Amino acid sequence: MRLEGLKRIDVPEIAKEEIKEAVINAFCYRDYYEYDSVNVAVFKNRVEIRSKDLLYGGLTIEQIKT
Repeated sequence: MRLEGLKRIDVPEIAKEEIKEAVINAFCYRDYYEYDSVNVAVFKNRVEIRSKDLLYGGLTIEQIKT
């Protein structure tokens, strides 16, 4: 939060645009031939967006890190 005069302005830690893009990506890249869902969980210290689908082209998290 920040103060402007006597007003409190809440400033989100994660920009709304970033959360929106992550949710849209989770829905766009899921496999609609299988029954499944996209889960969004908001915690005090993080936001988790889960989809059971794999990364594009068999990409792994380890490959992304390198």
